[in-house]
Amino acid sequence: MATAANIQITCKISEVPRSKRVDGKVEFLMMENNQVVTVRVKPKQFEQLTEHPFEYWGASIIGRRGI
Repeated sequence: MATAANIQITCKISEVPRSKRVDGKVEFLMMENNQVVTVRVKPKQFEQLTEHPFEYWGASIIGRRGI
């Protein structure tokens, strides 16, 4: 029998992802080891990710797994 848990996922990216609007959210794809993950965030959260003009860009995204 499985134990109840709250699973959180942390994704680290080092470049601004190409994105598109889907159902009022911003969607982008990430890939590691040929495994593709779709990420959807609120537009304001995406703006916060991309508004920093750093030469060496990096971000960490923490969230829940959606179905």
